This record gives sequence, C-alpha cells and structure tokens, in this order.
Amino acid sequence: MKTYFDLNKRLLTLLIALLLAASFAACDTNTGLPKPEGTFICTQVDYGEGLNPRISTSDEEELLIFNPDGTGLWKLGFEMDFKWKLKDDKLTITRSLMGKKEVFEAIWDGEKILLDYDGTPCLYEK
Repeated sequence: MKTYFDLNKRLLTLLIALLLAASFAACDTNTGLPKPEGTFICTQVDYGEGLNPRISTSDEEELLIFNPDGTGLWKLGFEMDFKWKLKDDKLTITRSLMGKKEVFEAIWDGEKILLDYDGTPCLYEK
C-alpha cells in the first residue's frame, strides 16, 4: 500500500514539474525575429489607394532610428525621442509631443516596419 502512494507521489511530482516547464516555455515572447535596430526610412505611404512611393515636398527623409536599449529617434522635419517595445511581431512606439503621450502600433516582419501613423499606414525599410 505504501509503495502505491509513493508511486503516485512521484508521478504527481513529475507531472507538476512538466507543467511548470511547459508554462515557463510559453512565457517566452521571442518569435525568433531580430529586433528592429538601426535606421529605417519611410519608403511608402497609403493615403487610401494602397501603398505608394512616398512623395516628399522637402529633401528630408522621414527616419526611425532604433537603439538596442529600447529607445530611438524619429526624424520628421524635426527630431523626437521615443521608446519602443517588441512583442511577437507587434511593435509599439511611444513618444511625447508637447507633454502629450502618443502611442503608435506597427507590425515588424524582421526586415520592414508597417506603422499606423494616425490611420495612415507607412512602410519603413532599411
């Protein structure tokens, strides 16, 4: 009788250990995509007719510069600092403009960034 309970304890302990290992493995949000580090240039914009080459009225390019520490610089005629987070393929960019916090959502495929800029999709490439 005692060996029956010992066997059940061991099986239960093993089952709990396997469940804990599986739950820790599920917590990893890394999908194997590299982080968006470096400089990305806005190459295409969708004003309602699909993505088309960006036409600028100035010689300045719109840039997003991503640092490995989760910070960055947004150059759009002027420069703004931002913070970024990546979870799976969802990229969140947070910046502060005149004391107001702005949050932008983007999709990261490992090479390009598709950013929703106030309802206007913008494609950024290295």
